[in-house]
Amino acid sequence: MEFVTIHELARLSGVSTATIRLDIKAGRLPIAAPGKRGRGNPTRIRIKDLENSDRLQYQQLARRVTQDGTLGLMTNERDTGKFSVSELALRTGLSPQVVRKDIIDGKLRAEGGGRRGSPYFILLENLADAGRMEYRRLVESQRLPDDQALESLRSEISQIRKEIQSIKEKLHVIEAGSGILQSDIASGLHQQNDVPPQDIVRVPVESVILPAVFAGYYVSDEKLKQLKNRIRNGEQPDPILVRRMENGKYLLRKGIAQYHVAQEMGLNTLPACLESSEE
Repeated sequence: MEFVTIHELARLSGVSTATIRLDIKAGRLPIAAPGKRGRGNPTRIRIKDLENSDRLQYQQLARRVTQDGTLGLMTNERDTGKFSVSELALRTGLSPQVVRKDIIDGKLRAEGGGRRGSPYFILLENLADAGRMEYRRLVESQRLPDDQALESLRSEISQIRKEIQSIKEKLHVIEAGSGILQSDIASGLHQQNDVPPQDIVRVPVESVILPAVFAGYYVSDEKLKQLKNRIRNGEQPDPILVRRMENGKYLLRKGIAQYHVAQEMGLNTLPACLESSEE
């Protein structure tokens, strides 16, 4: 960068804008191009002229620019995406007066009250809707990723796609295994329910004892209603599974719904399969 504005020089050197203007007025700091107030043409100072100035801060800034080759302006604004009026003026080359006028006229959306202690600040996304070309150029410059960042982004996308494909393959294997497991379970239940007729006996309902595991066991009203309708239509309920105890009682192992329906309907007996004590 060959030139700086008064505000840029103040920010980079630490010297106040009032002091810089006094240096210019006193002839201690030459200017390359005088500015016009409110016209978007701020006063500009040549970097090389700073080396010959009497003020140490100007000389240090000139040496730093000579060594680095750049001023490195406003790197923090690029990260935050938020600008004050003076910062936006520095980045666009407009004067702060022009930026404030755009805000007051509604041409540039800004947050804050614009008062002391509550300054205006402008978000990067609001610049895209502004009318001035300088604002839109700033937006484009902020959005252009470098080649390294773009390559890193492409690499991350490729890695994510590979992970998604791997997850899909694992899900396919799980679904296939789940189908086999469900088939085995259904086959096992079918074999369990196919009880030979000679193993079915009728046990008194009053002799059936509920174990602690069935305490508070919930049976849906719909299931109980369907079972009652089947019994009223003359069908037999599915056999319950019980274990005969030494005192002559029967410990319920399976069939809590049939047991509750039998009690509610006043049935005396229920079909049951006896579980051996060795199981």
